[in-house]
Parts: sequence; structure tokens; C-alpha cells
Amino acid sequence: MEREILAADGRICLVKSVLMALPLFYLSLFKALTLVYKRIISIQRSFLWVWEREKRLVTWLSWEKVCKSMEEGGLRIKDIKIFTSALLAKWK
Repeated sequence: MEREILAADGRICLVKSVLMALPLFYLSLFKALTLVYKRIISIQRSFLWVWEREKRLVTWLSWEKVCKSMEEGGLRIKDIKIFTSALLAKWK
């Protein structure tokens, strides 16, 4: 039985809801290392762009463009580093 490939809209929704929610608690309390940010972004990127059947990475937009708002031509996925800075600012 072959798994169905999740459509791009579904992947974007899952990146926004699940892959941003998982580190949310820890990153709102502690500043992470740059290596951690890079790894989280890597997981988000590979989930969004890797095709299941071919197992290859096809990047349709740069990650900076993906993190922009819809009006600016992006997909409105939060930049994890900027988002963490905003979460930590509430504690100052």
C-alpha cells in the first residue's frame, strides 16, 4: 500500500501549526543556540519541499521569501529566530 503525497497546502498548514508549536514552549523561555535554529529550519524546509516518491529536495522559493507575508509573495511561515526573539522580549 502506497502512501499518498500530502498536497503543498497541507504541508504549509502542518509546518505552521505543528512544526512551530513543538519548540514554542522551550523557545519562549530559553534562547537556543544557532545550531538549534538551523536544525529546526532544516526540518521545516525538508518537510515542506521534499517529494516523497523521488526523495529529492526541490526548493521553489528561498526560505526568506517563504517567511514573508502573503501580500509580499511569501507563505507566512514564521521565522523561528525572529519569533523566539519576540517571545523572549515579553520576559524583559
